[in-house]
Amino acid sequence: MEAHCSHVAELSAELEKTNAELREAGDATLDDPTPKNVHHEAELQRKVAELTSDLAAAKARASKASVRSSDERSALAEVAMRTGRAEALDYFQRHYDDKLRAIEDAKHVYLRAVLDLHTLKKDASDIYRNAVEATEPGREKWENRPCFPETALHWRGGGRQVWGISDMEITRAYKYGKILPTSVAPGREIE
Repeated sequence: MEAHCSHVAELSAELEKTNAELREAGDATLDDPTPKNVHHEAELQRKVAELTSDLAAAKARASKASVRSSDERSALAEVAMRTGRAEALDYFQRHYDDKLRAIEDAKHVYLRAVLDLHTLKKDASDIYRNAVEATEPGREKWENRPCFPETALHWRGGGRQVWGISDMEITRAYKYGKILPTSVAPGREIE
């Protein structure tokens, strides 16, 4: 392809130079119509015609070479895209079940931890209730029962929420690959 383009450039330069010489020869023949000047002008006209023909042929060859090269590049690109698509699908399928299993395991661990928080609250309440029942059961309504903080697993209130997970957080992570700093404890890795 480069050789064809280079040949076109050479012929174009030579044709331009020969046309300039032909103009000078034509002026010389007008000024002095000797057989030598007429012959020289005729030779340059033949050379211009020949170069014009050669240039047209060279441009046609360069065009065909370009089309062929483009077709070859297109065919190679198509093969590369098909191969890339197949490799992407294969890669995804090889790792997909493991990623779903990791989410499934993390969800189970999370829900077990929330259940453990419930159990902690219940056990702490039972400690107080057992102490009251073992001493003076009627006093329970007059004494201050222990108040345990309610953990906000859902409501964010605009602040950092590290104990729950919202649909928005799942969407950001899954669709956009983002975890907001307010979704995790300080110092946790965010990508």
